[in-house]
Amino acid sequence: MIKRNIAESGSALDAIRNSKIYTYNLISEPVAPVQMHMTQPNGTDSPAPDPEEGVVVAQCEEETLNGASAPEISDHVSTGFVIGRETPDAVLSEDGAHIDLYAMAALNWRATQELLERIERLEEKQ
Repeated sequence: MIKRNIAESGSALDAIRNSKIYTYNLISEPVAPVQMHMTQPNGTDSPAPDPEEGVVVAQCEEETLNGASAPEISDHVSTGFVIGRETPDAVLSEDGAHIDLYAMAALNWRATQELLERIERLEEKQ
């Protein structure tokens, strides 16, 4: 990929200051048994081959069957952003559904630079 429209970002410290980090328990998606099948070039369906046989499946679909299980709540306490609650736009993925870890690392890097600049100014005053 090529980068374009390159500009320096605003204050990373402001973005960090205005965000919140939460603790939470993850809730699993309802789990449903799935059956894999593939569509043949002639449009007919057949069961997907066993992946251990080394066959590459070009087109697969998952069909949800009856018998979905209830979601489970994890006992593990996670820490992080909750999208839609004080999460900086700068760290959201393009579709807004995930955290972009590269962007978050860059934001933290810039915040460290800003803190170093403040420390250097304070040291110069002494």
